[in-house]
Amino acid sequence: MEFSFLPRSERWRVMRRAAHESLSEAAIKDYSKVLIEETRLLVEGLLDCPDITLSRHVHRVAASIAWRCLFGQQAILLHGSDPTHRIEELAGEMTRAMLPGGSLVDICPILKPVIQQFPFLRRHADRWFEELSSCFQNAYSDEETSGHTSASGILKTMELSSLDPLSGAWMMGSLFFAAEDTTACALLWFFCAMLLYPETASAARQQLAQVVADRPPSFADYHSLPQIEAMEFEYSGYVIPKGAIILANIYAIARDPELYTNGDRFDPSRFIDENGHIKQPKRDSKDDYLCFGHGRRICLGKDFATNSLWITFAYLLWAFDFRKPVGPDGEEEVAPAELGFHDKGVTVEPVPFSIRVVPRFPDLVDRLNGPRAEE
Repeated sequence: MEFSFLPRSERWRVMRRAAHESLSEAAIKDYSKVLIEETRLLVEGLLDCPDITLSRHVHRVAASIAWRCLFGQQAILLHGSDPTHRIEELAGEMTRAMLPGGSLVDICPILKPVIQQFPFLRRHADRWFEELSSCFQNAYSDEETSGHTSASGILKTMELSSLDPLSGAWMMGSLFFAAEDTTACALLWFFCAMLLYPETASAARQQLAQVVADRPPSFADYHSLPQIEAMEFEYSGYVIPKGAIILANIYAIARDPELYTNGDRFDPSRFIDENGHIKQPKRDSKDDYLCFGHGRRICLGKDFATNSLWITFAYLLWAFDFRKPVGPDGEEEVAPAELGFHDKGVTVEPVPFSIRVVPRFPDLVDRLNGPRAEE
């Protein structure tokens, strides 16, 4: 049911078209208000609840953005009930099942028809599928009646194409998985980069001071803040048989010395030209957002994700200084030269680390809630 893994077919085309129409560059303008509201909640949460783990803060904002934009639900609060918690647990089970060797069928494909024939051999997978389907269908039904989100276009396209409600619910759920996990992961790496490379934060703040001064940033400032935009960037001669699956080695491409000098270093300036503008993409590369994939299966939420991350980065840099934690002696600890990571299967997150976020304005809350541009 996860449409990302469907083979190319009419069903796949209908589902992808439905998602694309509601996540296109033009359509996501309707989400701007939600993105700004959620970013403000993130800033307020970091300010009011410094004892809550950073991971909890970023997963809350990522889940809440996806929950509100896709299903038209209310914001998920730090101290309230989280309707997406069980979905995230089940998503973790799905991720582990997708890992190589996660199923006996991966090791011995001949067992596939045997497992299909005997339900007791797939009881865990069936339970997982039924519970996730119920979660998605409940949220999907609520969205049908609320009618106040741009994602309702997905539902209309599905209805016109005569696809069943379960398929629509799973497609919405697939988009939730993709949006929540990857956004939270990107935000954790952002905080990690700000801790290890304070000079990049300083350069971005200088530009923020010139463009927005004391007010919070808005989407109207997007092209006036190339330093923050740059923070998001970070076959010939071969016979490729028909039907071959090609996996792009993004890790190696992003560290190709012919393309990027010192590719292991977080250096947004590599994407800015001598005039202070974002560099034009290299020929035939479209752009440098390699993490979104390529070709007909490129990430549908690319524009949504870049907008979400841009406004979050801008708000965080405007609102806070990022400092090393203080040790028992009252002195700042020495930041490690680099931080490790752990592989979650689909994404790679930094290992847990400590960071202090210090408000840059004594009246930060008043500035957040004062008059500001939101479009």
